[in-house]
Amino acid sequence: MTEWRHFIKLNRERRIRGLALKKALQERSLHVYFQYWIAVTRVKMSVQQNVEMKLLIRVFRSWRNYSHKHHFLRQMQSHVSHHVNLRILEHAFMNMRLKAEYCTSLTEIAEEVLHNREQATMRAVIVLWKDRLNAVLASRCYKNILVIRVVRRWEKFIHRKQTEREHEKENWDKAIKLHNMFLCRKAILALKEEMAVVHQVKKKKQLICDRYAKIWKNKVDLSVTAVCLEQEFVQKRAWMKWRLQLAKVKSINQITRKFDHHTLSQVFKAWKKLCTPRMFQIPNLAV
Repeated sequence: MTEWRHFIKLNRERRIRGLALKKALQERSLHVYFQYWIAVTRVKMSVQQNVEMKLLIRVFRSWRNYSHKHHFLRQMQSHVSHHVNLRILEHAFMNMRLKAEYCTSLTEIAEEVLHNREQATMRAVIVLWKDRLNAVLASRCYKNILVIRVVRRWEKFIHRKQTEREHEKENWDKAIKLHNMFLCRKAILALKEEMAVVHQVKKKKQLICDRYAKIWKNKVDLSVTAVCLEQEFVQKRAWMKWRLQLAKVKSINQITRKFDHHTLSQVFKAWKKLCTPRMFQIPNLAV
């Protein structure tokens, strides 16, 4: 009877110890799961922060590129407008200069023509006066004197006509030369304007080519940086997944080891419980 009571007491103590050990193991497993959850949440928060930081950096870079392009376009617009305004002013000044030269040349020609006409009218008046005077003198003088005077007048008339024709020819030559010079200046100015337009078109084409080359370069740089960032992000993501998987595997292995240890201890205790009654029963059988 005493042995039976002692056995019951020992069995009760073993049960109490087993319950305490089971509770301690449960608390320990909860602590392990809590630490694992904390580690996973920290990893997720770090990944989220890295992604947000990369997005902010990408947005800042794109804004910086946009501001540089906008500033460059403003500078080019001011430069081109300055050149265009300068070209317009030069063209207007040259037109005014040509018009002024043409007007001065026309005024000089008009003054010469008026002066020649006045001289011609004066000569005509003098000739008419002389003719009348000679007619009066001829009526009073002899035929020889009249013939001599007529011959002299004829000579003077011929000389005057020759001088007038020479002067008219000189005037025509001057006018033709001036007109040819004006046409040559017009042709040279038109050629200069055409060369300026061709040069401006070439410059504009070069500027457009440079602009498209810069745009293409920026796009290529952006695509290359995007590919590099995407590869880096994929590598970091794979590395983080591998680390998370490794942490999960380690935690699972640790939990399985603890669970195996616990099962082995439970099996050993159950085996011990099964063996202890037999040990106690053997002396009874002997008795």
